Amino acid sequence: ILASEESDGLALAECGGRLHPVCGLWPVRLRDTLERDIAAGARRIGDWAQRHGAALAAFPQGTPDPFANLNTPEDFARAEARR
Repeated sequence: ILASEESDGLALAECGGRLHPVCGLWPVRLRDTLERDIAAGARRIGDWAQRHGAALAAFPQGTPDPFANLNTPEDFARAEARR
């Protein structure tokens, strides 16, 4: 929440120098602007958000990775084994 206070509500997660734009706070007031920009060809949501002044909410890097992608049953099994 503090990061969003610095940017008028728009804040994205960042961990270990890597941006995670899907995890963030997205003000509804930007909906029309985002829709218009997507229609005009915008594709990289993290770049778009940073152009609109997104603050970064830093998460500590560690093991397990707080933003690990679990795309397969094997990925899930490895994550479960680390619990």
